[in-house]
Amino acid sequence: MTANSLIDLSLEEIARGYQPGVLPWMKADKPKEWNEMIALEKKINDEAVKEDVEGLKETLRRYKVLIQIMVKKFRTPKGESGNLFNQGG
Repeated sequence: MTANSLIDLSLEEIARGYQPGVLPWMKADKPKEWNEMIALEKKINDEAVKEDVEGLKETLRRYKVLIQIMVKKFRTPKGESGNLFNQGG
């Protein structure tokens, strides 16, 4: 698998669970996580240019996890655990 196809696949996975408004919220309210995301994006770019597929896989995994955590926190009302959104009914 090429670096570009790995990135495309990861972005598709992220897009399926993405909630509009997460990125502006992260930038405004979660500067530590925002800076981590920016650092991961730079690392993704570097690894893609070098065709470092193994390193890219790990960095993309960390990037997806960070975004998924932020989406969950964004969608979860204050004081809730987030489990409300994982129930079937």
